[in-house]
Amino acid sequence: MGAKIRLSWGHKVEVNTIKRKRLPLGTIEAEALAALADAATALDASGVGWWLTYGALLGLVREGGLIPWDNDFDFAIVAGRRRKAMLSELVARGFYRVNQDLVDGESVVEKLQRGNIIIDCILLREAGPLWEDRIRYDDHSICVGTHPRMAVVRQKLSGVDVAVPVDAEAYVAHLYGPDWRVPVKNWDYRHSPPNVTIHLSWWSGVLMLWDRASVTLSTVTQRIASFARRVRKSVRRRLKRLLRA
Repeated sequence: MGAKIRLSWGHKVEVNTIKRKRLPLGTIEAEALAALADAATALDASGVGWWLTYGALLGLVREGGLIPWDNDFDFAIVAGRRRKAMLSELVARGFYRVNQDLVDGESVVEKLQRGNIIIDCILLREAGPLWEDRIRYDDHSICVGTHPRMAVVRQKLSGVDVAVPVDAEAYVAHLYGPDWRVPVKNWDYRHSPPNVTIHLSWWSGVLMLWDRASVTLSTVTQRIASFARRVRKSVRRRLKRLLRA
């Protein structure tokens, strides 16, 4: 089970970023939890709706804390007109913006960092009975992920007070599928999640098909060449036997 693909006419995707270092949270747990606590305080103060999602929520539900090899915190944000207030509160607590993803001119992900800790503020929008996020796939394509709508409650993550969906296990199952209890270290946020649909532009789709065709042609060519080498070796051996006879 993984992401679905849907062809589209394309989107204008922009990423404003600076280089940043990512470390596994398990190696810097004290710093990570301090940053999480301050980020939660900032989000509360800004007045946005928020809760943990993706790896941060999975760690709480499955591990009872942080996923040791995860390298950021994911927040689902319903900001409305309070996105700038959210950023101001985070900046006031030592975070600074390292990345902003825009789709068709609209901010969809705000990445901030403090020290070694990176937080992803994923800005959701309404999509019928669900919430929807959008992230970059390539310069003209996006990944659209869905999130269940449900009430939010407060819970402790390694002693830090955070907001989580009231039925966190059902929420995680929606994000990761029925096998969410099985750890996966080679996770690909674009292709692995069952809640994601890739809105692939026609041009990107053509390039993808061309790449796959090129790989297939290369594989066929290599197999033909290998077969020809084996035939030549076999013919040489038989000729040697005939000459010796």
